[in-house]
This record gives sequence, structure tokens and C-alpha cells, in this order.
Amino acid sequence: HSHSATVPPILLADRSAPRITMEGLGAAASMIAVIQITASIASLLKDYYESARDARAEIQRLYHCVSYLQMILSGITDLSKQYEGSKMFSALLVDSGGPLPLLREELKGLVAKLSSDFGGNERVKRRKTALKWPIQKGDLQKMVAGIEKHQNALVLGLSVENL
Repeated sequence: HSHSATVPPILLADRSAPRITMEGLGAAASMIAVIQITASIASLLKDYYESARDARAEIQRLYHCVSYLQMILSGITDLSKQYEGSKMFSALLVDSGGPLPLLREELKGLVAKLSSDFGGNERVKRRKTALKWPIQKGDLQKMVAGIEKHQNALVLGLSVENL
């Protein structure tokens, strides 16, 4: 009778599986959200590039920064399956002080600045008039530096995780 009270080890091991899966889902959702934001930024930058001729160098700089970030994030998305249960991977991608959430906040601020000239949904209300580039040169340098800082922290953290 005492055998029925003993929990098979396989059932004990299963209890931690949902937690790991939820962490994995949180990391994947965070990655997807940031990739979607970078896609929005890239689209907005293309509109500005065509219209705001006086700021093309700045627009290109920001576009290259965001494109490089998209490439890195796509690579990380592929890696995320491999490190699904890793505490460090989760800290980098999900924890509020981690580089990915900080990056998301930085990018959201950039979207807000770039969208201001469109007056709402940029897809519906495409403007026919020339767009004025809304970011001052000094602010652009700070934004690029902020994006690169969080991007580098993310890459470095993943490099350490990979050792």
C-alpha cells in the first residue's frame, strides 16, 4: 500500500516544465514585440528618407542602427529555443532591468517621436506634404547611443551565456 503513496520521479520532474515554458514564452513574446517595433521604425524612416531631404544622413544612421538590431534580434530568436530554461537568458530578455526590455522602452520612445508628424496611425494617414525630421542631431546621437548600449549589453550577456 505504501507504493501507491510514492510519487514517481517523472511526475515530480514535470512540475517545473510549465514554469520553464512560461519563461520561454515570455522571452519569445518580448523578442517578437521588439522586432515588430523595429519594423515600424524602419517603415517610418523610409517615409522620412523620401520626404525630409535635409536629414538624410541622420535618417540613414538610425536606419542602419535599427536594421543591425533587427538582424541581431532575429539571431537571438533562433537561439531562444536552445536556452529556454536559462535564468540568465530570461534575465536578459524578460526582467524589467534587462537589456531587451530597456531596448523596447528606448524604441517605443523613438516610435512616438517619429509618429508625431503622422497624427496617429501612420499607415492610414500617410501625409502627402513634406515631413519635417523630428529629431535634433544631439538627440539622435543619444538615441543611437542608447540603442547600441542596450544592444551591446544583450549581445555580451548572450556571449557569456554561450561560454
